[in-house]
Amino acid sequence: MKISSVELFVLKSPGLYNNPEGSEEPLGPTYMGLVKVSTDAGICGYSDMERQPASAKACVDAPKWSQEAGNGVL
Repeated sequence: MKISSVELFVLKSPGLYNNPEGSEEPLGPTYMGLVKVSTDAGICGYSDMERQPASAKACVDAPKWSQEAGNGVL
């Protein structure tokens, strides 16, 4: 089984997650990243991420900078 695709979605909250007055918790995030990994066997999984979502999406969506060699090794 091999990974066939990695997709990253940037989700935006419809509003700020405000905390009750006097709470010590920080404000909730406005944006969240969700990663979807799919395999050639038809299995897929999802995960949230601990990274700034817009910059992570740019890295995942960036064009390849190299071509496969004749032996299938990058």
